[in-house]
Amino acid sequence: MRRLLGLALIAGCAPSGPDTGARAAAIVGGSDDLGDPAVARLELVGGACTGALIAPTVILTAAHCAAPAVGAAAPGTASFGPGGATGFTESIPITTVWIARDWPRADADVALVRLAHAAAAAPVRWQLTALPAMTGATVRVVGFGETAGGALATAGTKRTVALTVRTDGAMLVTGDATHNTCQGDSGGPVFADLGDGEIVVAVVANGDPGCAGDARFARLDRQRLVDVALAAWDGPCAADGACASGCATIDPDCDACGFGGVCASACPAIDLDCPLGAGPGDDCAAAPACESRVCVTAPDDATVHLCSAPCDPANAGADCPAPLGACVLGACVYAGATPGVLGAACEAPGDCRGGLCDTRQHVCAVPCGPDATCPDGFACGPVENGQACTLPEGSCQAGGATSWPLALALLALARRRRR
Repeated sequence: MRRLLGLALIAGCAPSGPDTGARAAAIVGGSDDLGDPAVARLELVGGACTGALIAPTVILTAAHCAAPAVGAAAPGTASFGPGGATGFTESIPITTVWIARDWPRADADVALVRLAHAAAAAPVRWQLTALPAMTGATVRVVGFGETAGGALATAGTKRTVALTVRTDGAMLVTGDATHNTCQGDSGGPVFADLGDGEIVVAVVANGDPGCAGDARFARLDRQRLVDVALAAWDGPCAADGACASGCATIDPDCDACGFGGVCASACPAIDLDCPLGAGPGDDCAAAPACESRVCVTAPDDATVHLCSAPCDPANAGADCPAPLGACVLGACVYAGATPGVLGAACEAPGDCRGGLCDTRQHVCAVPCGPDATCPDGFACGPVENGQACTLPEGSCQAGGATSWPLALALLALARRRRR
């Protein structure tokens, strides 16, 4: 479903098509760029975009540009050179596409494409570690897009423009009516000088449909697993037919858990070949079902297991991904009653994790155990067309099997005793 949602945003990359209201950016108010040899024009299934060579055979671009090309026999072509009337000096087929696993979240609009062979240009440096404060900083963008919204004939020439960052939150926000990015610049590199020369800190993601308002860039320091995918495509531990030792990431030639075209189960870390796992708070049977590879028992219902994430108890849940907001023994859980557990309030079966809602008492129920046994505080009674554990007749309890503070205390005590 998340991949299908991403396709709805692809118009930001295509040279023509309906206006989505979040059209990706082309250079407005800049100048022709005869330098930046590592910046390429990408002709991908679905449209034309921009990208930057970050390894001899790997280009960094935007996820919404690359999404339609995933799994295609011929994903597209990367062309290097000034473009326009001058033309291109080198064109290389694209063989494979990888998209950030958090896409289509807007700030995860990042992808990699793999080339059939090494490009002649030298790769550019890119920033994966945390950025300093960027508000007020000057960044430089390079792209092959239009010089004004709707001016399709102006696309295809490499241009560059300097912009000032107004916001450095989840995404970098820049752009105004005279200096901006526009249609066709999607995936283009955003350079900044952090004290040691220019380095790519973000990619062009989306912006104002008329190329005159906000332009938004996906920060590389907010991405997951880009370095893992890159390592599998380039370097001594890449998928090249030879198993290497001493790798920081898994060499796909040594282990099926590496990024090599085969989805392996029960891997200690995410296998990038596997489909996206369940998100925070979703039901899980075991860790491999979760994108985080962390599956924990709900504090207020031992029969419920949910996808979690590691956390620091000192942060009181502030480092937990939504909808989780509490940290218990180093794992994120709900900051309150776990939705849908036994005894939680419900109006319909879909409100309950087990699909059973006692609509007479408006609480979630679960099947009765052997000999009609139920957890303390609940009794086996008629629910829907069968018998299930629910509140005893006449009970005034609702909204959860156990009070939240008591549940946490009991969980902590039980774990200490087990140790």
